[in-house]
Formats: sequence, C-alpha cells, structure tokens
Amino acid sequence: MADQLEGAEVRYVVRPSSVSELSALMAEAREAEMSVLPKGGGSKLGWLDLPPVIDVLLDLSAFDGCSYAPSTGNVTAGAAAPFAVVQDELARFGRRLELDPPSWRGTVGGMVVTGEAGPISHRFGPPAAHIVNATVVLPGGEIGEVADRVELVGNSICDLRWAFPGWPHPSCVVVETVLRTHPLPDSQAWVTFPVEQPFHVMNLLDELLAVHPSAIELDLPGMRAVAGTRYATGALSILLEGAAPGVEDRVRRFEGRGQASEYAPAWWGRYPFRPGEVAVRLTIPEGMLNVICYTLADAAGLPIPVRGSLGHGPCWAAIPADLTPQRLVAVIEAARNVLLARSGSAVVQWAPAHLRELVAPYRYP
Repeated sequence: MADQLEGAEVRYVVRPSSVSELSALMAEAREAEMSVLPKGGGSKLGWLDLPPVIDVLLDLSAFDGCSYAPSTGNVTAGAAAPFAVVQDELARFGRRLELDPPSWRGTVGGMVVTGEAGPISHRFGPPAAHIVNATVVLPGGEIGEVADRVELVGNSICDLRWAFPGWPHPSCVVVETVLRTHPLPDSQAWVTFPVEQPFHVMNLLDELLAVHPSAIELDLPGMRAVAGTRYATGALSILLEGAAPGVEDRVRRFEGRGQASEYAPAWWGRYPFRPGEVAVRLTIPEGMLNVICYTLADAAGLPIPVRGSLGHGPCWAAIPADLTPQRLVAVIEAARNVLLARSGSAVVQWAPAHLRELVAPYRYP
C-alpha cells in the first residue's frame, strides 16, 4: 500500500529481520531496478534529496541490538539502536561513547552515515574516529565489513558517510557498528559566559582553549539593535572533564566571570532550528563569527539564531521559513558569498517540503 514520506510516495515498506534476509531483499530490488531507502529512527530523513517515488522503504527497526564487550572495551550497536539507549547501557559499566550527536533520539546508524558530530568532537573527533568495524550490505546484496576495507587502504579512520543514501545513488545499508568506548569521566563541569557581541567570543577563545576543554559551544539566539548598537544576547559555554581536583582548579580560573554548574545549559548540543525553519550548516573560518552573524541579521532584517561548536564541529543557523522566497534566498546567498570568499561554506541541510525546490541549489557547497 502506498504511503507518503517527506513528500515522496512510498510503494512498499519492508522490515527484514536478519542480515541474510536484508541481503536477499537488496539483491532482488537491484535486479528489478527498484529504488531503496533505509530508515532507522527517521530523524534525519529530511536531510536527504528524496526521489518522487521510493519503491522500497527498508524499516531497519529489527536491527536495534546493543552489546558491550568488557574484554575489548567495544560496543556493538545495531543501525536502529537509539543512541541514548546505547549510552545508558554503557553507563551501567562505567563507560561511554565519546560522541554526543545533537539528535539525541536518533539512531547509531543515522549518526555514523551522516557523520553527525556534537560539541565534544572538539576533543574526541567525529564518529569516524570511534568506529572499529561495521557490517554493510551493498546495493547488490553483498555483505561486507568496513574493517577489511580500512586495512586495505592503510587507514585507521572508518568513515561511513559514503553509505549515506543520496539520490540518485543506490543505497547501502549499515547493519551494525562496532565502536570504541571509554571510561566515564570522574568529574564534569560547565562554565557559561554571557555574550553581548559576537566579537567578544573571539576575545575569550584563547583563554578558554588554555584550560583544555572537552567542548566549546556557542548559543546566539539572534542579533538585535538597541540605540544603534547590535547585541547578540547569547552565551558561550565550555565543558571541563577529568579528575575532580583538576576540574575544580580550572573552574576557579573563571570565578566571578562565568557561571559554573554540574549540568549542561538547556541549549547545549542541540540544534537551534525548529520544525518549519530552514536549517543551514555553517563552516566558519577562525575569526569570522562576528561577520557571519551580522551578515545574516542584515540580510534577513530580523534576528537569526546561530548555535554550534567553536571546536571542530559545525555551526548552524535557523532561518524562518515564513520569509518571502526572495528574502529567504537573499539570506542564504549572503551567507554563502561571505563564507565562500573566506574558505568557509553555508549549506542548506533541511527545509520544509514546500521550500525544497527553492533551496535545492544551496544543498551543496
């Protein structure tokens, strides 16, 4: 029975229960020249350029297992295993994945194929740096292990972003992933600083890096003008981890300037955009944060929220979808022009279905 998915028509929904069954399905679909789309939790399906018709939607919900091996310190997680569930299971053993994707309810499979990184990628790197192995079913039904491929090319990074289904390329299916785990830190503390102007962030950055934070996250709800001066009214927060005495010593360095807490700010590691807004992924060269914030506000004529990592993770802008088409395009083009001229980028990651065609030219760098 046909269904609808993000504006695309779905002809069949199939839920394989084993790797062999999945392999056979992929081979049959390939022979019949049918399009296939894998689906785990579905939190990032909107990031895809979907074809008008999806012949087979692969429901991977059966691949949701999670198993920790104390002997190796690795965890094996099915593609549809919710990331939060995996972290909760590891916490029972005093372990964690040193990963924190913003879509906390997303799945491990979705995280690894999109390379979704959160604030602590500043210290620990992207998902590819944590993958030991992965079982993947290729478009023709062949079953392979990524570790074999990585050993062949002599690399220690298992980057699975090539498996992200991007139409018109045929889909690969990541079935399960083996990831390295690490002991939970003895102590954690967040120190949060008010930010009134984007350039204040750059003044703080060198001092913050000197205390070796696990993450640096910025939240700018948007620029506003008061008596001719533009204010960001945002916050900058750092995460400090390690032995309790060392964390306490580093926190004391900011006494009287930042607010310390054992809990993360509510906005920490979360996307700034809401349903109905256009999500733009920003790669901002060092020292250019204030420029792009001012550019977005000027082009839109209203506050544009910006949030993200000042380490190695991306920043995100949330553009209201109720702007006129001309204004929406003008905001995106202004950001792209400013960043491209400075070796940065602005890419539309997600947009409401009715705007997909309008923003299609901006879905890639």
